[in-house]
Amino acid sequence: MQILAFQLAEAAAALPTAVIRQVLPYLQLTRFPAAPAGVAGLMNLHGAAVPVVDITAMSGGRSARPRQDTRILLVDYLLSTPGGDSRPLGLVVEGVAGVRRVTATPPRPAGIPLPDYPWLGEVLETPEGLWLWLDLPRLLSPTLAALLFQEAA
Repeated sequence: MQILAFQLAEAAAALPTAVIRQVLPYLQLTRFPAAPAGVAGLMNLHGAAVPVVDITAMSGGRSARPRQDTRILLVDYLLSTPGGDSRPLGLVVEGVAGVRRVTATPPRPAGIPLPDYPWLGEVLETPEGLWLWLDLPRLLSPTLAALLFQEAA
């Protein structure tokens, strides 16, 4: 399995590379002062406004710091609409360590219920240790998804 490894607060975390369309440098974002926690802003991607969320802030921590290893992962976020449409979404992550090929069993429940963070309830067990596994389809609450992708609602 091929993953992109990064840091989530002080823990190792991963996403499968298959869900990542592009890895971008940390770009200038248009921020909104009244945005919900975790919403980093909008980025201009080839003339289109793409919403961006900050994974560290969404996990209850501080906002991601704009460091040399901070990146924006461009993913296609599957909407829960009848047509099953998807929209581009940026994910700000820190401490990107790169792509790794790991031998791993499928992600399994961590055993620690996190009702406020349903996207963060599994771990990937690898020879290097346990990695927090981000469940992309569960990342946005229905309310936040409706806010970020209003045209699709």
